[in-house]
Amino acid sequence: MHYYVQSHIQMNEYRDRVIFPAATRKYGRNISTCVKVLDMTGLKLSALNQIKLLTDISTIDDLNYPKKTQTYYIVNAPYVFSACWKVVKPLLRERTRRKIQVLQGCGRDELLKARKYS
Repeated sequence: MHYYVQSHIQMNEYRDRVIFPAATRKYGRNISTCVKVLDMTGLKLSALNQIKLLTDISTIDDLNYPKKTQTYYIVNAPYVFSACWKVVKPLLRERTRRKIQVLQGCGRDELLKARKYS
């Protein structure tokens, strides 16, 4: 799990230092937020470790990169994750909880709708 968290931090730093400035220049307006899609297909962790990973990542973002991520979309979550999520969700900070959406299956329709309104 440490590997996933470290990779997430590295991606955030790259996004802030390279991607956001390049997108701002390209589109001529400030680009400083994003959405994140966590595809759980093939993630070889137990359901509880999957929940822990999600909460660790969202906590890191909430504390170190506030206001950078608009929404986390979780796709292809196994049933057991969804069941555990219902128990863990009320324990998270309200600000974090509002940002996380667990979508059914691949979440294609919801993601396309979100793209349309971003």
